[in-house]
Amino acid sequence: MLERAVAMFPDIPRTKENEMVGYMKMHTNCTPYIVVAGDGQTAKGTWESPGFVTVIGDKNVEAMWMWERFAVDFIKESGKWKIWHFCAMIQMATPYEKSWAVSAVEKREMKMDPNAEKEPAVSVIRNLAYDPRKLCGPCTPNFPEQPVPYETFSETFTYGL
Repeated sequence: MLERAVAMFPDIPRTKENEMVGYMKMHTNCTPYIVVAGDGQTAKGTWESPGFVTVIGDKNVEAMWMWERFAVDFIKESGKWKIWHFCAMIQMATPYEKSWAVSAVEKREMKMDPNAEKEPAVSVIRNLAYDPRKLCGPCTPNFPEQPVPYETFSETFTYGL
């Protein structure tokens, strides 16, 4: 990312501190839904997370809207709650000036082009991004279920792999 930034803005010093220059993101955690196990040793939660991402692209600064869902298993260790499993799923990502539906169609058509560049790796466990040709959201198989009351973790499911 630094090389792209320097190509666009030559006054940026090539230093380790500037490695992520131009990158900015914010994701708010909304609609928390948390269930603590009856035994008080584990908990499960889900959040919707609308946000934005800004990166230095090949020729300009790129801004995107992104909507994710986070699903988390928690465990209590020595009286403190800790994240045990964390699952982030992209539900929608689109340049700020485009509808997510249009972006989804364009992305699908680009993937069908054998000469198109491969997509960059995304550091999420599941990518359930919108596709007009498929079921999306809570109707989708593999979409994380909302937690329901449970007594111990052994009788429920995990948000981990």
